[in-house]
Amino acid sequence: MHNRADRDRRGFTLIELLVAIGAIALIAVGIAAVFESVGRTVTGGRRVSLLNQAAAQIEQQLREDFRAMSRDGFLVIRHAYVDVNANGNLTLAGDSVPLHPADLNPRPRRADEIVFLARGRFTSVRDALHPVRSPKGDHARIYIGHGARYDADGSQSEINAFVTPETDHGFPGDPADRWRLGARNGPNEFAAEWMLARHVTLLIQPTGAEQGPPNPDPFGLAPARWLDSDIQIAAQPAASSLFRHLAQFDSPSIPRIRNNAEGLLPLFASGIVDIATTDPAEVRTIICDADILPFNSSPADFDPATGAALDGSFQASPPTGNPLLGDRKFVHAWLRELFPSHSFAGSAGGHRIRVEPSMPAYVDTVALAGQQGWTPEVLAYRLADQRAVTAHGFVPRCTEFIVEFSFGQTVNDDTSPRHGELIWHGLERFVDADGDPNTSNGPFNDGREYRVAAPYPTDPATGAPRDYSTVYRRLDGTTGSYQLYPNTIYDATIPSGGQYPVEQYAHFGYFDPTWQPAAANEPPTIPWAWPTLIRITLSLADAQDPSVEQSYQFVFEVPERRSF
Repeated sequence: MHNRADRDRRGFTLIELLVAIGAIALIAVGIAAVFESVGRTVTGGRRVSLLNQAAAQIEQQLREDFRAMSRDGFLVIRHAYVDVNANGNLTLAGDSVPLHPADLNPRPRRADEIVFLARGRFTSVRDALHPVRSPKGDHARIYIGHGARYDADGSQSEINAFVTPETDHGFPGDPADRWRLGARNGPNEFAAEWMLARHVTLLIQPTGAEQGPPNPDPFGLAPARWLDSDIQIAAQPAASSLFRHLAQFDSPSIPRIRNNAEGLLPLFASGIVDIATTDPAEVRTIICDADILPFNSSPADFDPATGAALDGSFQASPPTGNPLLGDRKFVHAWLRELFPSHSFAGSAGGHRIRVEPSMPAYVDTVALAGQQGWTPEVLAYRLADQRAVTAHGFVPRCTEFIVEFSFGQTVNDDTSPRHGELIWHGLERFVDADGDPNTSNGPFNDGREYRVAAPYPTDPATGAPRDYSTVYRRLDGTTGSYQLYPNTIYDATIPSGGQYPVEQYAHFGYFDPTWQPAAANEPPTIPWAWPTLIRITLSLADAQDPSVEQSYQFVFEVPERRSF
């Protein structure tokens, strides 16, 4: 017979043990789920925090750049979709860009560009070949837009353009299409790998700065090779013009630091040139006075002694009629030449300035010095080239960049729910209002999207035209107003391609090219009406998980022009 003490000493039954183990397992799973949830929250919070920190730094730099913008200069915006197949048409099938290799829902993406003249203190980002030779200037062209990465082109030549970048290479090897943004199987195929470039070009005239060799000369060169010229400033390569076409003409007889046998012209698209031997006055003269198109011109056309491209006066063209006639065509064409690379869509363009996330072949370059028998100065500038192609990288993993402008006007329809909103201009753009992201990009909408931008003068909220007028002073001291015509901003010679435009340029220069005095007391020219605000919308991909994309938007004021 068992007594009570014996009953109290018995163990757990098998069923009780199983129940206890199951309960513990459930608790463990619950705790693990809690920790996993907390981990995701912490990771997500850290990711958002890092992206927000990056966005704050981007905004600070852009605000400084726009604050330095000179109203005695130019402003050009290229609103553009990435033309993946380079045919000038925009389609979902042909021009959608995947965010990352596993992206099953690619979409068309914007890759706008903006360029303007800035005033301040600027220094070349290239490593100085001598400590006292660091080029500086008080005017610069600031360009912001996506750059392009290159990769080895398979060339078996002695010097590979990827390993040793050249000053005249906008893109290495053939076919050039491989280095386009979004090009299939190229280094820029996926948007999460794109990089936004910020390229600052110093404007420095060689006249009055004919620097001779330093003492001591680290390379022992002939003194003439140190002298400043149209293609070299302070021993650094310099483009002979800020205009792309004029910088492409050779000057083989000019001595310089770079090996004379190369005969290579410094071009901005190479990513290793950040100086132009010009000044704001020369740039203004060509834009305002040239009566020849860029591709029909040469530097001789602008020679003060013999050139016939400048007549010394700015003559406007009528505000109505054929927009292909008159000076407006020339003004717009020269303004577009201020972009550092030929990014115009289509088979002949679509290129971007070279920007690498890291030095492509620094160690290989050092090794090549011995193999090729390079002299000390060749190795020095080759290593400077390696660092230069990374120096203009501004925003890594920038998956989209959109630039829009406003004249400060607001929606004045008091029956509209958007009454009082600012009116923004650019390519027609929509945001997703119905949860269908495949129909919210640009023109690909189903009528239920929220339009946030439209070309001037369309009011995005109402679809109605909303003209803007500039105020000017007459010769008798009174003031007048003049309507800003759309063909002052846009050039009708740029084909949109297909049903929807792939790109559109917005031009802002010195004088309104449609103005014609209507009376004796009217001034011969009036200022070009510029926007008062610039809106930047950009998207960033997470460094650890490229499928995560975050968008940010900033608004910047454009400096005011001096009164009249």
